[in-house]
Amino acid sequence: MAQKTGFPGVQINNGRIRIRISQNQNGKQTRLEFYMPGDLGIPTQTNLENASRLRKTILADIADKTTQFNKSVIEKTYFNKKTQQKIEPLAADSFALISQQWWKWTKAKSEKGIKGYKYSTVTGDKQIMNAVWLPLFGDLPINKISYDDVHKAVRNTNKEYMADTLRNHVSALKKVFTFADSELRIPIRPNPCADMTYPECGEVSVIKPEELKEPWRPVELAAVFKELEKEDLQVRAYFSVFRGTGMRTSEILALEINDIEDDDLWVTKGVVRGQLETNTKTWVNRRVYMQPQVLDIVNQLIERTLNKNVVNINRTDYIFQNENGEKHQSARYFNKRWRAAVSRARISREEGKKLYSTLKRRGVKAELIECYLHGKIPYRKPYKLRHTRASELVSRGVVEEGAIQLGHGVDMFIKRYAQQIKEMEDKKKDRSKLISEEKIS
Repeated sequence: MAQKTGFPGVQINNGRIRIRISQNQNGKQTRLEFYMPGDLGIPTQTNLENASRLRKTILADIADKTTQFNKSVIEKTYFNKKTQQKIEPLAADSFALISQQWWKWTKAKSEKGIKGYKYSTVTGDKQIMNAVWLPLFGDLPINKISYDDVHKAVRNTNKEYMADTLRNHVSALKKVFTFADSELRIPIRPNPCADMTYPECGEVSVIKPEELKEPWRPVELAAVFKELEKEDLQVRAYFSVFRGTGMRTSEILALEINDIEDDDLWVTKGVVRGQLETNTKTWVNRRVYMQPQVLDIVNQLIERTLNKNVVNINRTDYIFQNENGEKHQSARYFNKRWRAAVSRARISREEGKKLYSTLKRRGVKAELIECYLHGKIPYRKPYKLRHTRASELVSRGVVEEGAIQLGHGVDMFIKRYAQQIKEMEDKKKDRSKLISEEKIS
């Protein structure tokens, strides 16, 4: 998706500066697009300004009829080598050019499958670089960017970000400085991102509306899954696996028939940003148990796929397939059906009042749970099913095995679900010692 730059008709698309001009021809709007060539296409502030000036020049010449509204004519006139030489190039030690070298280096490591350089991570870092840091620092020599420069950018960001997002932005930037210092031998000590501080909670507000964080209760899931029965078998099977195993979205999308071993699923890969990654998020393969009801509906889906194809399905075929018989690039199709099911689902007013009262006592904001009073269910993303499965395992005292099933380390699992574990332990406490011996009423 193209990013806005603050310059009309100038955007950043796929990491390059793109110019757009349009004209009304015979009652129809016609648009032409041009990418700035070479280093001039790197999205730095200077290059964006140059692109904006070039666009204005082209528009003025078209208006004066000194040039034609024609793609090949414009490219030949305004994007030739002679024109490019008039624009001052970036310095060899500029942050923009070092970033380009970093990207080639880190991309090569990702393609080799080196640990720590997953495709989703490095492409996310590149997107952050193009959207956030190159427009700010692209023209500067990399060893002239200071801690104060980064700190000021973090504080004065023109968007409203959560603190965790800001940390991700700075983490990506830190990698470029580290690369310049260790690989290119450009002295950068200390790293300008080291010991970065972030706004206190509340200084940076959240763009997205607040969502209920509580796991799904059995009565809610019963209502939602009742509505899901109206969906096709693939949707029902997808959410049964989600609910019954607590697997990550990316892991479910990547499941192949060959991953089934008796009543277990082998989790070895994931679909991230439309790409198949041959490692899990934690770089550790694991075996996940399928409850009988989950195994049953998965087998139904596989059997239906077998009957649908002229050629028998292969063991390496994906369990969840799009209309072309290939893996889904994302969970968008399933998420849409989930939202529809939740919006239709209803519980009794009595059950709703109980849930409202329980959560209100725990300090949940009333506006997030008022819909319970009308028998409706507050929307939570499907990923909350993973949290629900974890809470279920914790409530039954299955902590170590629960961590394995969900792909967490035990320490991380305990930390993440500390509240549920405490509630479970509290329920098992012997409270006889809390009872007074004398009569007090």
